[in-house]
Amino acid sequence: MKMIAVVVVFIMLVVCPVFAKGVLVDRIVAVVNNTPITAYEVENLAPFFGTSNEKKLLSKVVDDYILKDYAQSVLGIVVPESDVDAYIERVAEKNGITPEQLKEEITSRGYDWKYYREGVRLLLYSQRAIRRMFAGEIFVSKKEVDQYYVTHKSEFELDPLMEVEMIFVQSKAAAERAESALKEGKTFSRIASMYSKAEFRKQVIPLSGFSPSVRGVISSLGPGEVSPIIQTRSGYFIIKLLKKETSISSKAVRNRIKEILVAEKLNQRVEDWLRSMRNSSSVVIIK
Repeated sequence: MKMIAVVVVFIMLVVCPVFAKGVLVDRIVAVVNNTPITAYEVENLAPFFGTSNEKKLLSKVVDDYILKDYAQSVLGIVVPESDVDAYIERVAEKNGITPEQLKEEITSRGYDWKYYREGVRLLLYSQRAIRRMFAGEIFVSKKEVDQYYVTHKSEFELDPLMEVEMIFVQSKAAAERAESALKEGKTFSRIASMYSKAEFRKQVIPLSGFSPSVRGVISSLGPGEVSPIIQTRSGYFIIKLLKKETSISSKAVRNRIKEILVAEKLNQRVEDWLRSMRNSSSVVIIK
């Protein structure tokens, strides 16, 4: 969770388990500033960290507890339960489901909901501490943006930024009504405003950021074209492609490059800070 890139929320389930959960006999595997961390906790936090390597996973969990301890004891940051609830509600809403459905999804995959909430809490502590310490210190120049594009031009050609309008609904009947209205000549924006929440309507997303079922359809569209109804795990989409951006002259491409470079610089600053804090904190790894 120490990676604080500018996040684009893609239309897919946010939490995906990185390895199958098995039966685990709980034991303490680390202690950070007198806070014990158990094997059960580490396994249940795994979806937040994107690795199934046990050593790397434990290291990432330890880093987040170092950040949490610093956020609380030095920066005076507090993450109340209401903030955890609000974050979970946003995750559920972005995926077109209710918080109760999100909980069912997490627990059906064998994860403990208590530790999903703890993972959210750690994420919020990390984000707020890093923002407080480093956010104002990161600068990306025009020259850096231009140089990055020259080096990665082929990546943008293979993975263009797709500026889209979207209609998202949870029932096929609603999707069919929206599609009928479009065929009657109503504008896409008007129908999108009737059927979808604002955050779904217009987005700029790399092609790779769409789920495979959506990617295959949208890659075949030309600017101004509208997809048929696309069924996904989250619900039903109708998508209008506005632009396909690959050129450095595009504001969307330049903004995307700046996001990438800010994230790289910020991640390096955080890693340097954590390296220093690991040496000054009380961290015991129990093998």
